Amino acid sequence: MIVATTLLDTLKRAPLTMARKYRREAALGLSDLVSYFNCQSVPASLFHYDRFAAAHKGVDTESVNAELDVESDLIRLPQIVYAAGCSAYSDLIECGGERCAVAHGFEAADYTDENEVVWLAAEIESKLEATMELTEEWCNRLASLARECGFHRVRPWLVAPEGFSPEACELLKEREAYGSSRRQVELLTVRIKSEVSAAEARADEYEMVIPMGTDTELIAAHAVEQIARRVNFRPEAINQIKTALIEACINAAEHSLSPDRKIYQRFRLENDKLVVTVASRGVLPANLASDNGHDVRAKDEKEDAKSRRGWGLKLIQTLMDEVEFERVDDGTQLRMTKYIR
Repeated sequence: MIVATTLLDTLKRAPLTMARKYRREAALGLSDLVSYFNCQSVPASLFHYDRFAAAHKGVDTESVNAELDVESDLIRLPQIVYAAGCSAYSDLIECGGERCAVAHGFEAADYTDENEVVWLAAEIESKLEATMELTEEWCNRLASLARECGFHRVRPWLVAPEGFSPEACELLKEREAYGSSRRQVELLTVRIKSEVSAAEARADEYEMVIPMGTDTELIAAHAVEQIARRVNFRPEAINQIKTALIEACINAAEHSLSPDRKIYQRFRLENDKLVVTVASRGVLPANLASDNGHDVRAKDEKEDAKSRRGWGLKLIQTLMDEVEFERVDDGTQLRMTKYIR
């Protein structure tokens, strides 16, 4: 009886089990897709089905991509820091972890309350263009999820295999929601992941030269921020790296006896760390570096208290994991290392 009952129950469940398997395999993987969002600028028509259908419906993929490449209306995606399925947050939506996503992030990678945003993405089932009634039902579900979780600023994004009817598109505009077809999402996925692959394939060492002058260190800070994002440094660590680099540039400008008044920087990505080197030609005053040329310390506490550089170097040591000061043939350089974990 036990064996027979087990076999019968298993066979009864088989159709549902197979259906779930096929649903998972056919899903677009929205949670995985939104996790790649990192301030990319993408064609706006990929998020507005009515625009896409009017311009590209029935056109082959190669021609569509060529037209998307020259599209001037762009949407800048947020920087997503965490994404998970809707079921991890609420029982209101049952669409499986692969068919829906809650993605937390920041607009323009600006880590403030005003720029915090949550994308609510869901793949809905419809054999034809999704109707206004079905679209409204899903908009209400996502709105209820946002209220239940206390999300203040959200961006709903619905995906229907064949897109949305004209009435549904109008409703999406009213709700300030995005609507895409499966084809749009596939085009978007290729674009985003190809950018990520290209970034990973690029050289792991970057060099730049900035003049010693007012606010030029901010240019260097912006550059190192973009580089650090590519290897998944946490936002807190990125801010620490930027602050240390700004301080190093200011110190070089104020205290280096450089004849060309330039700061030479190198950013090197390794498996588990980012190494930042800041160098200038000419030498520092002897009282601003230790005799051995490696440890960044002022000679005595009185000079540290009076010297802005003394405090600046101590700040850099606090922010970075490793700090080395070296004399080289034509000047001095500061090497700073930050580990990813």
